Amino acid sequence: MLPTRFSCNSRVTGWLVCLATLLAFPYQPAEASDIERLRSAAKRGDAVAQHELAVMLDTGEGVPENPREAVKWFRRAAKQGLVVAQCALGTMYAQGRGVSTNYRRAVKWFRKAAEQGNAEAQRNLGNLYARGEGVARDPREALRWIRRAAEHGDAEAQDRLGILHALGKWVTKDDKQAVKWFHKAAEQGWAKAQGNLALMYRDGRGVEKSDGEAARWLRKAAEQGEAIAQGNLGVMYAEGRGVEEDQQEAVKWFRKAAEQGSAKAQGNLALMYYQGKGVEKSDGKAARWFRKAAEQGEAAAQYNLAVMYSKGEGVPKDIQTALMWYRKAAEQGDTKALFNLGVMYSNGYGVPKNNQRAAEWFHRAALQGHLESEVVLAEMYAEGRGVPKDGVIAYAWLSLRFSRPLGMLDLVRSKFGRKAISIRSSLKKQLTAEQRAAAERLAKDIRYQQATGTDHLAKEAFLYFVLRSNREKPVKDRYRVLPPLIFP
Repeated sequence: MLPTRFSCNSRVTGWLVCLATLLAFPYQPAEASDIERLRSAAKRGDAVAQHELAVMLDTGEGVPENPREAVKWFRRAAKQGLVVAQCALGTMYAQGRGVSTNYRRAVKWFRKAAEQGNAEAQRNLGNLYARGEGVARDPREALRWIRRAAEHGDAEAQDRLGILHALGKWVTKDDKQAVKWFHKAAEQGWAKAQGNLALMYRDGRGVEKSDGEAARWLRKAAEQGEAIAQGNLGVMYAEGRGVEEDQQEAVKWFRKAAEQGSAKAQGNLALMYYQGKGVEKSDGKAARWFRKAAEQGEAAAQYNLAVMYSKGEGVPKDIQTALMWYRKAAEQGDTKALFNLGVMYSNGYGVPKNNQRAAEWFHRAALQGHLESEVVLAEMYAEGRGVPKDGVIAYAWLSLRFSRPLGMLDLVRSKFGRKAISIRSSLKKQLTAEQRAAAERLAKDIRYQQATGTDHLAKEAFLYFVLRSNREKPVKDRYRVLPPLIFP
């Protein structure tokens, strides 16, 4: 449930914004006479007055809001070479504000301003190259302009450049460079960079690990209303990392982020209500917040909501609704949901009993390393329940768990441990040395598939097992796992 890493997509927002301010402008209109003087200056061709009038018309400050009229004055100032007006006009075209959306024209005006050193225009131009809007997609050009904007001090570009280095996208992955750019943006007060820098400190990436520093930067971002930082700060308080554990404070920050729509925070707040930590226990409120997160596609919340419907906790007991939410979570690869669907099909609970369907769900969970699914699947192959009876495949699944460094410890802690040990012991007596060797090779293939996270191949691999389980085939050929597909 608790977030472990920052979400990169959520860190790059407001990418088409130009601050329409001009420090040297002599006018500060507050009365009708001041506005009229400003209009007169704009009509006489004063580019600065034209720009300031456009800003007022765009924002509705001192005059009725009129974006279409604003575009007219931005254009007049831009044609005279006023850089901030060129950037602002590019923004109007990109956002379709006061004019039809036209990315080509946005690129034209951003480029004019960018070539004169306007950092915001450079960043916006870089983002258009990155997205391929109004210009052919070109990561190199995108990086060049974003870097130029960052070097000119644009905090959002600095944050974006930090993200690119952290991900290794378009540049060599370099956590130290990422930290450098996050620091520059964070010190300017850019909340998203403060949140990103906090996570670098938390995970010890590119900087010495420090929960205290992580909490400090998260607080700075959270106090500016950054929802992701608020949610992560809640996690720090819930776990007592970098701060003294305080469940009530955790609830406070989860709530702030949840009310802004953060799905993970909504899920965490729901969990606090469900467990009665930092707040009075309430299954009803837990279900309500789980639903909000689930409706946004948060897999863990979908699973938890399904559990509540299956038990009738906080909501009326409804197996079909539980099944729906289990499916939604399972479609995203949630192993607990995959396992529970397997159990439901295996027992005919809410669905017609179908061992083959059950085996498919168990297989998908097992391919992600879910212990209970590995054991149940091994048992199904050993018994020929829902799948062709095949001791080699059964032995492979159990060998996979036994070969892990903490595999035995995991089994001892699990209620499935004794069953796994019993099945493997029985199979070891039944299989020949050649068959056990084939099972070990298969276990290595499965381990590779688990490590590469190829859940999208789970069903295909399962069907492959079924089709290839033919005793007339050579042992070394029967038990091959399909290699992972590579998508561009």
